[in-house]
Amino acid sequence: MAQPWASTVRTLVRYDNLATRIWCLFIDRLPDLAGHVHEHGPLLRAVIDRDAEKAAALAAGHVEGFEAAIRGVI
Repeated sequence: MAQPWASTVRTLVRYDNLATRIWCLFIDRLPDLAGHVHEHGPLLRAVIDRDAEKAAALAAGHVEGFEAAIRGVI
């Protein structure tokens, strides 16, 4: 029996795969590389703390920042 969240997990894995491919293509041209990596700490802390609202806001900001950084180099 499939879990109700299984399709969400598959979608997230696909998005992660695409983001990793993009990251690998542009890593040498991204400014403030350390800043992009550092953003994961507070996001992971919010997830561990089960603070969904904070995690969602941090995730959205991280994705928007990543998109802007990539658009800035292409």
